[in-house]
Amino acid sequence: IRDSPWIVRNVFDALLAGNSLLSTSIAALAIVSVVREIANYAKKVALGSLGQKIIRDLRAGIYRKLLQLSLDYYRSRNTGEIASSMSNDINVLQQGLSTGLALVIQQTISLIVVVILLFKIDTVLTLIIFAIVPLIMLISKKMGERVKAISRSTQEKLGDLMNTISES
Repeated sequence: IRDSPWIVRNVFDALLAGNSLLSTSIAALAIVSVVREIANYAKKVALGSLGQKIIRDLRAGIYRKLLQLSLDYYRSRNTGEIASSMSNDINVLQQGLSTGLALVIQQTISLIVVVILLFKIDTVLTLIIFAIVPLIMLISKKMGERVKAISRSTQEKLGDLMNTISES
């Protein structure tokens, strides 16, 4: 229902006006809902399978690379640091591929549709919104930098913990 506000509006308009548009609007709403759920299922299956294949190939490549590294590399780094870095990086990529990619595609399409609808509803208000967007992006960038620093610190602490565990 959240993806079809115009159809819902027509349903309520038809209810209030008592005209025959009601049955058409209800049928359109049902069709949109069914098509949306089928598309969501197909998206999850396709992107899930693709993400798993990419992660499998990535893990195999990392394993081959780790086997080729010199002993000096392993002497200069803690075992826990290597294991933590490899594990966390792959998990982040897997999360990004499984949900992030689908979300980016879905949100891009939604943004395009919303912008078109906003201009159709009220052009001046839409232009005001776009004037505020750079400020929001600046705030988001600052927050992202902070999250990145916290993530780096957490990964270093996990590496130290993994090293302590592997040495005991």
